[in-house]
This record gives sequence, C-alpha cells and structure tokens, in this order.
Amino acid sequence: MKTMIALVGEQPLPNVIPVKYYSPSRLVLAHTKNERSTLIAKRIEGFFGDQPKVDLLELEDGYNIDQIYSKLYQFIHQNELKDELLFNLTGGTKPMSFAALELARVLRCQAFYYQSENNLSQVYLYDLSTGSPKYQKPISIDTELRVDEILKLFIEEYHFDNFKDDFEKQVFDVLESLGNGYSVLHNVWLDSIGPNVEIDWILCYKNKLAVGEVKSQAKKSDGIDQVNGVTDQRTLGTYTKKFIISAQEPHYNDRLLAEAYRIKIITVPSANKKGILSEEDRQKIVQEIRKEMEGR
Repeated sequence: MKTMIALVGEQPLPNVIPVKYYSPSRLVLAHTKNERSTLIAKRIEGFFGDQPKVDLLELEDGYNIDQIYSKLYQFIHQNELKDELLFNLTGGTKPMSFAALELARVLRCQAFYYQSENNLSQVYLYDLSTGSPKYQKPISIDTELRVDEILKLFIEEYHFDNFKDDFEKQVFDVLESLGNGYSVLHNVWLDSIGPNVEIDWILCYKNKLAVGEVKSQAKKSDGIDQVNGVTDQRTLGTYTKKFIISAQEPHYNDRLLAEAYRIKIITVPSANKKGILSEEDRQKIVQEIRKEMEGR
C-alpha cells in the first residue's frame, strides 16, 4: 500500500496534483496548528473525500525540526506505514522539509519536490534507498483539473451572476471555444474574500489557473487592482495568470502598473468601435491566452 506524506503550506495544488499522478492509497497531510495551514489541510481532505484515505497530522511547531521529525516518525511507526512511503517536500516550512527529508533518508524511501511556476508541472524525485539522495530525471505531470475543482480548493464560498453587458458575453464565448483541457466560469463572486469581490472570468487549463476582467479601458481603479487583489498568496495563489481584455488601449501609466503586477492586457479595438468583436480580435484573445497558459 503506497502512502504519501505531504507537508501543507499556503498553496493546496502542490499537495493535490502529485496525488492525482501517484494515486496513493493513503495521504497524510502534516500541517501546523495555525489557522491558515489547518484550513488548507481540511480543504484538501474535502477535495479527495475517502479516496485516498486522508489523515490530518497536526504539528506543534513548524520550525522545531526535532519535534517535526519525531511526530512524523511516531505516526508512521504507530500506523505501520513503512512500506512504499513517498514524501512530498513541496509545502510547509523549510524546517518541515528538512525533517521530512532526513526521515526519508533514515527510512530509505523516496521523496520529491513539485514545481509549478513558469508554466511547469513536474516532479523532481529523489531516491534515498541507499541512505543518500540520488537525483532522478524530472517527471512531467499532465493532470487535468476543472476550474470548479480548483476554485473549491481556494475559496470556501462563491456564487455566480449574469453577464453585465454583451462585451463580457462575447469574450466568454471566445474563452469557451478554447477547447480540450480548458474550462471557464463567468461572473464569479468570491464571497469568502469579501461581499463585493467579483471577477469577470476564471479559467483553468489542465492544472493552471487564470483570472480576467473585461473592461472598456483598463485602469488602476477599474480592473487592474481588482485582478491583482484576488491573486495573492491567500486567495487564488501567486502563480495564477492575470488578464484584462480591454476595448481601448490603456493609458501609459496604467499599462506600466499592469506590467508591474504581471497582468497581461489584451486590447480588442473592434469592441470599442462597433461593439462586436471582429474575427481578428477573437483570434488575438485565443492566441494570447494560449501563449500564457500553454507556453506557446
């Protein structure tokens, strides 16, 4: 029976995607007792339900290596989990990773680190069966998650609304046409974050998330702050791609601000001139989204 020991940090996806790939029979989520870490662990537990079996293991101190090591060792020993152990070192504090790696060395099993930044989705595996880590070739993970699945990992409560105008509807139709691997939601109110936090669309490609606003003109107070505000570490995650689809070219300072926030502005002038997206502008949206999400 394969058991994965995972360290819980600020982001849930590094503890979810490897489980989809390795399919362990049991998942142990080691988390600190602070409110945020406990919340993320419970969300991951709810995501998987009863397959695999999930255990929540609370650690007293995320910086005390001796205590972390002992707690992990005792849990493994008491539950007789020494066969086919696999440690996910990605989340948690650095001392938690140090303790887990040392335990993996003592137990002579495998450990890995999951990388998701820079449009990557791959596992760096370390074989410790000889007592010292041996680096393995990275493994690419091609796991496909739906946007509603990812959203539930980040946001406890949300609801949907109607399009505010036809421009939003036209953009959404384009996003829906992106095809295999893509899923998209429109006009999502993120109730857990605040009573007035809404985002025009949230899109997922395989296991990568993106958010976007549809505006007549991208401005700091109308789009830029909104998109940036829902993509910090405690909301939809810092690796979430950010877009604004704008009918008019933004002013120079607004474009600079968007670039500083790593927001991609896609200008579609046909929406401003005639109110109907031209085929050229539709293709521009498709190409820019695919380039950012797929690395094309």
